[in-house]
Amino acid sequence: MYLIRPVIFPLLGTDANTYGYCSNYVLWTITIGGLPTVLNACLAHLVRAEGYSKEASFGVALGGILNIIFDPVLIFTLKLGVTGAAIATMLSNVIAMMYFIFLLHKNTERSVIKFSLRDYSLQQGIPKEILFVGFPSFVMIG
Repeated sequence: MYLIRPVIFPLLGTDANTYGYCSNYVLWTITIGGLPTVLNACLAHLVRAEGYSKEASFGVALGGILNIIFDPVLIFTLKLGVTGAAIATMLSNVIAMMYFIFLLHKNTERSVIKFSLRDYSLQQGIPKEILFVGFPSFVMIG
């Protein structure tokens, strides 16, 4: 998205006055913060599927509450404006994602989800299967 912004932004209605704001927002929320945003949502679903619905709700709420707290600090106190809002969103998603990773790691003994690189390979069509399963969620979330 960041690389094609000169083409896509005008199609979305960006003009010379708003291009810089949009560019900064996309940099922080999609380019830098895209992976934590997607992982935050996906890990919340995994935690919920493991039977930890209270913890999943807490993690989602944590991200939202942190964003509400970070926004005025970064926008007004640090005078970062729209860039501050984008950084607040990215930071809150990173922290919520780290909460979910910590929770899954802490419960690794009782979990059916295992994070071990030696269990994964590029053989046996695994990447293709991951894309087929994950693409609908990507489209829905993205």
